[in-house]
Amino acid sequence: MAAPPIQPIEVPPFQLQPLISDLPQPPPQAASRPGHASTGSGDFDSFIRSTTEGALSNLASAAPLFSRVMGGTSSPARGPNAAPANESQRQPQLGGREGLRLMSLEDKDIIVGCSDGTLIRYSVRDDDALSGDPYTIASLQTIPGGKAVDKIALAPALGKALVLSGGVIHFYTLPALDPLPASVISPLRGVTEFAIDETAVQNTNNATSSQSVPPIRLCVVRRRVVVVYALRERLNQVKDIPFPNGATKACLSGPHLCLADPKSYWIINVDVGEALELMEWSQDQSLPPRHVKPLIIVSDPSEFMLAIWTGNGALGFFMTGNGDPTRGTLDYPQHPLSICIDYPYVAALLPNGTIEIHSIVTLSIVAVLSCPTTLQPYLLSSSVGGYLVPSLQRNNAIKPTVIPLLNPPPTTPTKSRPAKDPTSPPGGSGLTPPSTPTPQPGLNRSVSGRSTKSISEASYARSGTLVAGLRGMHSLLPSTLASQIDSLLESNRVDDAVGLLSQAREKLEKSTGVVDEGEVREILLIHQRIAFRYLFATGFDDAGKHFLLGKTDPRLLVRLFPELRGNMITASEELS
Repeated sequence: MAAPPIQPIEVPPFQLQPLISDLPQPPPQAASRPGHASTGSGDFDSFIRSTTEGALSNLASAAPLFSRVMGGTSSPARGPNAAPANESQRQPQLGGREGLRLMSLEDKDIIVGCSDGTLIRYSVRDDDALSGDPYTIASLQTIPGGKAVDKIALAPALGKALVLSGGVIHFYTLPALDPLPASVISPLRGVTEFAIDETAVQNTNNATSSQSVPPIRLCVVRRRVVVVYALRERLNQVKDIPFPNGATKACLSGPHLCLADPKSYWIINVDVGEALELMEWSQDQSLPPRHVKPLIIVSDPSEFMLAIWTGNGALGFFMTGNGDPTRGTLDYPQHPLSICIDYPYVAALLPNGTIEIHSIVTLSIVAVLSCPTTLQPYLLSSSVGGYLVPSLQRNNAIKPTVIPLLNPPPTTPTKSRPAKDPTSPPGGSGLTPPSTPTPQPGLNRSVSGRSTKSISEASYARSGTLVAGLRGMHSLLPSTLASQIDSLLESNRVDDAVGLLSQAREKLEKSTGVVDEGEVREILLIHQRIAFRYLFATGFDDAGKHFLLGKTDPRLLVRLFPELRGNMITASEELS
């Protein structure tokens, strides 16, 4: 069972940051528009649906919306007579199907599916994204038939988006969301659920050309059969696997397909066509609450996490692709509305509006975040390569500062001792920390052949999880690594700080997305900071290791030993 950590980090690993707060409000006529009966669920899709319908049916109210689409202001698209929908129409359809996914292509797009079949693409702003909402509407697309968007899956390396609506999978291009011609890939009909190989999508996310990407497996669930396809420029059918129960939820990782039918969880090895029943997703014999639905996510290659309703709470089980239990279990006081992996953490959104975050390694609770009541959250959505969020905290943490390496010479001769420059190294043995032991960023000026951003530009942190609510979207933004390391060092937990830094470096090295230059600079800076900590404690071996890992400018060390440096550093030299 999960348990709180014995020594929790004082700074939680995540923080909630507003991302999109100016969702257009639906005009009052939208709810009663002929031919579009209200679903009564008031979920996020319905909320956007009524907004889009009202905007497109009234040119006056559409003008602000199209202003944002064409790159105008980011003010809410409200008509002159617009009013919020009543609260009964705003209640989320708890456990409803997913109509929102993140788009990792270019790290700067979010795609929202709506109940009227509209796709809205939000794109990060090009101007100062530290003021106002960083994402604004970039384009709209309407799915033929006008049915609700049930699911969206993205294959950025192939430049394709798959959208399930009204039992039909439609194929679109990325990032423009233009429909693919039927002569290239025809829509697939009679579909109840589908899953794309998430491990293959992640492994190919940094491919430079779709020509170098191997086909990605796609499993399409129909009433009594699972159809396996190979997706690339075209769609080729590979095999049919009988599955008479049908499925309401499916996730695919490699050859292993994990499904939920109306009663149980199943594992299918699509290579050999064998199906294995795992367990019932509800252990309570009575009718479960309305929000209790089967939940499946890919937690690791060929590993899945499943949510089990127990009657008064929920358990999170980890299962291998062969159906064997692994890791352990997580304990939740309520059945989650949504779960999401942001390795090495798993986040669960609970009906009470809190997000419980566990370590997938230790299974311990590392943070419990409370969502703003005005957000009314109902869904967590994940991104393969992460998406960019302006971070003022990181902007301040890695902002370069120019310092002289030596004391500036006095302007006029004097017999009195000149005032001590706070940036000068101390005398004596050189082991006393100078006032500038904090290593400066900018030592790694190029990452993968690209220059770093100007310090006047916003620094972007990378998030892998988005929190969707009825009144907007928030980012589950990782707390800056520097703030967590500082908290540990202040508590003299140097070993824990080193371990946390090693995890962050390993995660960055394994990342399949575009290299985050700000994150690289932050890790180098922290290595240097820890190196100085070891140096001043006479831990010379550990100090040397971190000086090398941090790519430390040797002059930062030479300046500490005035008796030995000689003329190696001149008074005019500076370091940024």
